[in-house]
This record gives sequence, C-alpha cells and structure tokens, in this order.
Amino acid sequence: MQKSSYRVFLTPIDLGSRLVYTDRYDTYLPTGAPNALHYHEICEVGVCREGRGLWFIGGRAYALSPGDAVVVKAGVPHYSRSVGNVNPADRADVGACRCEFIYFDEYRLFEESGIKPIEFGIGSDCPPVFYRRENKLARELLLHMVDAVRQGGEYCERRAAHWYALFLLNLPLAEAETIAERDSELAPALDRMAFDFTENLTLDMLAAECAMSPSWFQKRFKAEYGVTPIRYLNWLRVDIAAQLLLSGVSVTEAGILAGFSSPSELYRHFRERYGIAPSEYRRGDFGVEKS
Repeated sequence: MQKSSYRVFLTPIDLGSRLVYTDRYDTYLPTGAPNALHYHEICEVGVCREGRGLWFIGGRAYALSPGDAVVVKAGVPHYSRSVGNVNPADRADVGACRCEFIYFDEYRLFEESGIKPIEFGIGSDCPPVFYRRENKLARELLLHMVDAVRQGGEYCERRAAHWYALFLLNLPLAEAETIAERDSELAPALDRMAFDFTENLTLDMLAAECAMSPSWFQKRFKAEYGVTPIRYLNWLRVDIAAQLLLSGVSVTEAGILAGFSSPSELYRHFRERYGIAPSEYRRGDFGVEKS
C-alpha cells in the first residue's frame, strides 16, 4: 500500500514535574496551509479567544468562534487553521484565530492533586467542541480550568483539576470517531480529503493515494462508508460549510472556504445532506442531517 503523504505525527509535550503545561497563551493558528496532522500522548484543552478557526478532530470538521472551547483527548489526530481574510501587508497574526492551550495527563492530574479518581469520563471519548451558544455549562467549566492555569499561583494546578473533574461529571456520554479506528487501507485518501478539500480532487487522485485502481477503490470505499468517495468529499465540504455558517460566516464565503466552486454547487450538496438551504441553516432553521 502506498504511504500517505499526510502521516499522523506524534507531537510530544513534556510535562516534566508539572501537572498542567502551557507556554502558548497567544497561539495564532496558521492562516494558510494547515499545520501537520498530529496527536499528543496527553490531553489538550483549548479556548478560542479571537478570530475564527477551523479544526479537524478525529476525522470531522469544527468551526470555532471566540468563547468556544475544544478538548482533544490523548491519541486523537487533529490539526487546525484560521479562517477569514488576512492582509499579507499586515502582521502575520492579524485576522488569525488566537487560542489558549493547556496540556495534561488526565490520570496524573487527579492522582497528584489529591482528588479521588472519577471513573466516569476519564480516558474515554467525549465531544471535542463545546460551543458558547450551546454547551454553556461544559464550556464554562473548561474556561474556568484554563483561567486557573493562566492565573498561576501555588494551587493553580489543583484548581484546574477540580474544574476538570466537574467538567467530566457534567459530560454527556458520546462516542468520537478517530482516524485510528478507520480502515487503514483507506486512511490515505481520507487524509487527502481532510487536508485538500478545497482542491479539485478526482476519483483517480484519491485512488492513487491508496495505491488502488479507481474501480476497486470506489468499491472498497462504498462498502466501508456507504457512499462513493466523491460524495463523501462533498459531504465533508458541506459539514465544513455548515460549521462556518453557524460561526457567522456568510453563505458565499462559507462555500468558498469549504471548497465549492460556486454558490449553486454549495446549495445543491447542502440541500442533499441537510434537507434545507444554506441560508435557512444559517438562520437556525435546522433540518435533519442525512446519514
């Protein structure tokens, strides 16, 4: 099998003697090409402070706006980028998405903070994104955790552990798909879609990523995911556009950022997947997503 050019890299974070690590209170997500698909061996919590960001976590796309929070569990592949217009004549970080991140080992955080381990939620999957407009309690608890670390002090790590414990106790059970769970033979094509969804990808190009003939690749892909590769790609673009619409981006801009060549193309695929027009979705007139 051909090796994907979009390998998943381990990005180590050395906690040392610390229970919670951060050195990037002002992290600006890249505005051009996304950073490398990577994972950590510990948990990551981030808060969007400024601008809009597009995250790919466990093979799904999420758009973040100021006040939204993200949780990336250990071992889950992810990458992020800024969305919006950036003036190249200005500073590189103007118009970019500014975030704060903290990193910690869930088990060690509780053990060394003197908190009785909470079996419910620790080490398990959870929804990766908590929106300001929807997941108010969970998001507020994560914000308190990040703020406790930022404020520092003798007991900041213990305070952070308490906020995270409350977060887990209030966390609804959910399953999160990870790239590691996908068919390994199809993973190179899925990675190519995730990184290059704005490009004019063809069946031949995606099949080549997996070193398969186009016909065999399409047959394998449809057997695994229930749709053809190109339909899957267009639905990925629709999901990206939907997230952008909810973050306040216009229909036209959402279509361009998601990789559609025209508003009519966005409209056609959006209605096919969600049953309503993009403009209706942006207003909150939600339809039922097709599976």
